[in-house]
Amino acid sequence: GPNNIQGLAAPHTNADSNEKPTLHSLKVPEVRKRQEAYVRKVVDTVNGFDNVLYEIINEGGTVEWQNHMIRFVKDYERTKPRQHPVGFTHAVSPKMWNEDLFASPADWVSPAKQPADWEYPGSTFLEHYEEDPPANDGRKVILLDTDHLWGHGGTPQWVWKAFTRGHNPIFMDSWAPIAGTISAKDAPWMVLKGGIQKNTADYPDWAPVREQMGRVARLAARLNLAAMTPGGHLSSSRYCLAQPGHAYVVYLPAGGRVTLDLRGGPGADRAGGVLPRPGP
Repeated sequence: GPNNIQGLAAPHTNADSNEKPTLHSLKVPEVRKRQEAYVRKVVDTVNGFDNVLYEIINEGGTVEWQNHMIRFVKDYERTKPRQHPVGFTHAVSPKMWNEDLFASPADWVSPAKQPADWEYPGSTFLEHYEEDPPANDGRKVILLDTDHLWGHGGTPQWVWKAFTRGHNPIFMDSWAPIAGTISAKDAPWMVLKGGIQKNTADYPDWAPVREQMGRVARLAARLNLAAMTPGGHLSSSRYCLAQPGHAYVVYLPAGGRVTLDLRGGPGADRAGGVLPRPGP
């Protein structure tokens, strides 16, 4: 294209591919060398800051390319005063499984519901991170991102389900305005029938999600999260984050009563409640 002023040979640019020499693959060494030079410059520039998370690419790249770039960042940062977490997010193209993320050298990952419905239409989900997030098994820090699940989406219930299953939920808010016109046919995850746009700051579902994100953040700040793990087996609701004998966060999606197994330690001597519903 006209922007390729160096004339680099990565001819297949519509989508990344395991078979073709695309921009985010290892099949074009000249492109990879330039990418590595760019990464070195980024690391040189921000290494002195504490509040840095690296993400290799958002929803793209082949598995082998992402793994290579993760190792490249980590190896280069070892020559620097500070080392920062490096992340691997689920790709739209080429097809990818969540296990590719968990088997990677990344410190944190952002999985998708599996199999992704845009990759395998009509599939029944094996891992439904929207409705019933699997418990984090501790292999990776998980930034559970609404973008990789719904596109524009999320519910107040999902925020608490994700948190009590050991995930760090994050919410992709509106990024309007955007140029041009997008229809429900082009982007059904963003535009509903009748032209109703989900990509607006005042879409009615988003305020309750933001509110519960804030409540979870305030609660998390009071807890020793490093000592807590998902404990769905301890709660009849199956949503529980626990430091047995010290602290338990239990979520009841349907309300009502709950049975909690406190046999793992001396038992918490205090109880508190958070009502995850709209309002002050």
